[in-house]
Amino acid sequence: MHAAPRPLPNRSPHGAPLLSQTSHVTSSDATVATRPSAIRLPLMSTMSDWMSTVADELGLDATAASDATMQLVLDVTAEVAHGVTRPAAPVTAFLIGLAAGRDPDPLAAADRYAARVAALARTWSSAAPSDQG
Repeated sequence: MHAAPRPLPNRSPHGAPLLSQTSHVTSSDATVATRPSAIRLPLMSTMSDWMSTVADELGLDATAASDATMQLVLDVTAEVAHGVTRPAAPVTAFLIGLAAGRDPDPLAAADRYAARVAALARTWSSAAPSDQG
């Protein structure tokens, strides 16, 4: 049984940066910035442990929970959250995963799909239909 981890400074108990913080939240083992490409994972973290455990539970190869894979998901979801809407981010990650799972090389497909979706999210606000009639 694991002891409950102590929250990082400027973090919620689940590790998310507090919304009231400025553009960068820093602790001794993690730095999170509001720019998607600047999100960095701690070397040893609850998230890494969780992702490895989930990958194992679901019968996935360990590379599915690698730092590179987690960074890919964090980057694309940050683009979607900022360019579209926050609730769309996890659903988008789910859709990318479903689409990638159909490919013979799902990790490579996820990388391609994430790049396409991130580019789409960056242009969404200017391309989305206006609510005004």
